[in-house]
Amino acid sequence: MSGGNVLGQYIPVESPVHRLEPHTKLLLTLILATAAFLAGDFVELSLVTGLVIVFTILSRVPATQYVRSLKPMLVLVAVTVAAQLFLSQVLNLTAEHGIALKEEGVRQALTTGMKLLLVCWVAQWLTFTTSPVKLAEGIKVLLTPCRRVGVPVEELAMIATIAIRFVPIVFDEAEEMVKAQASRGADFESLHFRARLNSIISVLVPLVSRCWRRAEDLALAMEIRGYGAGGKRSRVRRSKMTLTDYLFLAIGVLLLIGVQFTGGRG
Repeated sequence: MSGGNVLGQYIPVESPVHRLEPHTKLLLTLILATAAFLAGDFVELSLVTGLVIVFTILSRVPATQYVRSLKPMLVLVAVTVAAQLFLSQVLNLTAEHGIALKEEGVRQALTTGMKLLLVCWVAQWLTFTTSPVKLAEGIKVLLTPCRRVGVPVEELAMIATIAIRFVPIVFDEAEEMVKAQASRGADFESLHFRARLNSIISVLVPLVSRCWRRAEDLALAMEIRGYGAGGKRSRVRRSKMTLTDYLFLAIGVLLLIGVQFTGGRG
């Protein structure tokens, strides 16, 4: 694997979070992400951040792993904050005063950036502590009621699992190709746009080709093993929620209610 962690990489350690049922962690992820987006100010965001930090500590995954994996997202966050500054009319272009920043607009932009970082952090928390197989099981459990209206639950869970599992594979393939092309003289650090574009294309084309070949191999392997749509499948392990699962969910729900309550009062 590559030196940095990416979305979809499972880190097997012994922790209370790892022992939670996968659908419990999926629900917690949705609750925390919803609470982050509902938070209207830094006080409410601090409540959400505090709980996310507690859950991170309980996962026993080093914080450096989270920070490393979030580095690629910083560009997206920076672009989003900049766009928020303009869309909220934070920048006032005047002939006399030049560019003036309104305090309220800056606060909104920073709040939006914090929300995005929190959601990405929680997503990493989920994938770091839940293997792809268990993640598929959790998705299947949560979507089970949809079977009554004809939703192909097993197929949706399998698609989600394969997509998540392919993310670290694609990153590793890309890293390997970048190193190979760099050894052949490709300049990825060039300041010239054309040279950098040619270097990226030299990686992108074979990367797409390799991913396509991997997808074909996976489809053939699944077909050989008799995997087909519409079949009823049994489970090796039955999901059973424990007191710890209910405790984590209760804490998450209380946080969501608290954020909604303080937001409503504000």
